[in-house]
Amino acid sequence: MSRFIIAAPTSDAGKTSISLGLQRALTNRGKSVQAFKCGPDYIDSKFHELASHGPSFNLDSVMMSEDHVREVYAAQSLNAQVSVVEGVMGLFDGARKSE
Repeated sequence: MSRFIIAAPTSDAGKTSISLGLQRALTNRGKSVQAFKCGPDYIDSKFHELASHGPSFNLDSVMMSEDHVREVYAAQSLNAQVSVVEGVMGLFDGARKSE
């Protein structure tokens, strides 16, 4: 199975647009795509469902244990040819800038 993680250094960098385009392109090529969203974002997950023609699952390390995140990812990826995971926020959002 192929796996993609879409991340960016900041918010508003286009992660959702890239994720949706990748999911739709793969689906249009006949691949079974399993979409995931990191964090408690349920709006992007609904867009994922439209792009991938299947359910999207949240991987939320605040609300779920690390083991449960792994279980959900493994179970839902099992029958997919490709998994696409969209990251949450930006890699450096909330980080302290050096002064």
